[in-house]
Amino acid sequence: MPVPPLDGDLATVRRSLWPLMRVIVDTVLRGEVEGEPDPVLVDDTTRLLSEKLVAMPRYLGIGMVGATWTFNQWAISTAGRPFDRLPPEGRRLALARWQTSRFGLMRSFTDFYGKMGIFLYYSLLEERGVHP
Repeated sequence: MPVPPLDGDLATVRRSLWPLMRVIVDTVLRGEVEGEPDPVLVDDTTRLLSEKLVAMPRYLGIGMVGATWTFNQWAISTAGRPFDRLPPEGRRLALARWQTSRFGLMRSFTDFYGKMGIFLYYSLLEERGVHP
């Protein structure tokens, strides 16, 4: 998967990163919400997260796009496959490795997806009148 350009074109970023971002968001939510995350809400959470990514200042957005791509490829070195092609347990372990990494950038990356993803997911639940 090539690194997509971050030129402010939301459609390009979504098309390029959407499948990977959705897998990351789903993995994060499976570790945080009770039961199975609602697939429609996972899609909506991913959509909002991709909008936040594109709305970031260019220097941050480019970094997050690069980090997202790197995260996917990094799993090859530890699990033999990109993150988006791992089974659920392999994804959970790959995410945990980055969450507990000595490298602050890796932890910051997982914080972005974790904190923003969970916040957006529960905000969408509340907006739709569902109270967990």
